[in-house]
Amino acid sequence: MVDERGLVIRHWGRLRATAESVLTVASFAPRDKCDVIFAAVRFTQIANVLEALAKNCSRHAAFVGNNPAAGAALSALRALSNAPREVAFGFQNGGSRREKRAWPAYMPAWA
Repeated sequence: MVDERGLVIRHWGRLRATAESVLTVASFAPRDKCDVIFAAVRFTQIANVLEALAKNCSRHAAFVGNNPAAGAALSALRALSNAPREVAFGFQNGGSRREKRAWPAYMPAWA
């Protein structure tokens, strides 16, 4: 769906929506250089992407999603990689529900 419609963000405070096109890939080669690689996978799938991320020449990576073992994932990635890595972990503080083909997000008041 992201490939077709882009990343659609509804700005509730501004009462409008924006759509940004993003490049998504199912796999990439070690020489495919990116500014930042966002790995949006389930916690149970992190081990499946670590080797591909470690072999890639890109320096920056961000894991997006629920990851209660971020320290272990970071240690594993650095152990597999021959190059220095800058790794970030992003955790969403909100929830959503599915409405037809959209997922309206709800952010807590403190976010």
